[in-house]
This record gives sequence, C-alpha cells and structure tokens, in this order.
Amino acid sequence: MQATFKTFESGAGDCLFLILRDEQVGDSFHIMVDCNVLTPEIKHFIYSELGSKIDTLIITHIDADHTNGIVKLLRDIESEHLQINQILFNGFQPQTDNPQPLNDEIRKKLDAAMKFLPPIVDENNHKTNGVDAACLVTEINKKH
Repeated sequence: MQATFKTFESGAGDCLFLILRDEQVGDSFHIMVDCNVLTPEIKHFIYSELGSKIDTLIITHIDADHTNGIVKLLRDIESEHLQINQILFNGFQPQTDNPQPLNDEIRKKLDAAMKFLPPIVDENNHKTNGVDAACLVTEINKKH
C-alpha cells in the first residue's frame, strides 16, 4: 500500500489529504481533513485527482479556519457529483440508539494511515463558534 499526504494553502487554516493506494487491487481510499479557503487548486484536486470521491471527511473542530471551505464545498454546484462516504465531525455526530461500528475494511485503512502520521499535540484552547457550527451542520444535513 502506498500513502500520499497532500497539503494545500488554505488561508490561515488547514486543508489536508491522505490518499491510500493499493496498486495490486487498483483501489484507493481518500481522507480529507479540514478546509478553510476552498481554492480552485483544492477543488480541482477533489474533482479531478480524487474523482469527486472522499471516503472519510474529518472535521477536527468547528472554528471557521477549519470549516469555511467545507461549507463552500457542500454548497458548490459541482458537489452534486461529489461522494462523501463518511463524515467525522468533532462537535456534531448524529446520536443513535444503535451505533454502527466502522467496518473492517475502513478500520484497516485508517489503521494503515496511522503509521504515516506523526502524533499531534494541540496546546491551544479555542472556543466553539456557534455560527460556524450551525452553517456546517446545516450543509451536512442537506446531503444524503
């Protein structure tokens, strides 16, 4: 398996991608983490390089510099062709009486990705921005 970690300039925030490719099977798994400014370069990467497919979108927290681009992506006209299989959002997870665990295939791919990522220590304390959260939750809930 080959792992590619791609970063983009995204204003004052982050926009990160981890692509796991299994050349033998010809399959890939795309993880996107946060997005502040949805630049033309980022859109091109998502729609062209990733084939409009994000397997797991991770939103680390709801500050604008982590969510603005995601809201714009979900509102984008081209997003009708965008496939996002799973959203992990630290701050909004639909609650259910019957939680579903990650399937073995996704768990294996995420475990494989962990080997390539350094530990992250965040020593900053940030307050939650309710407006950013409301915009993001609204756009997520509009999509299937």
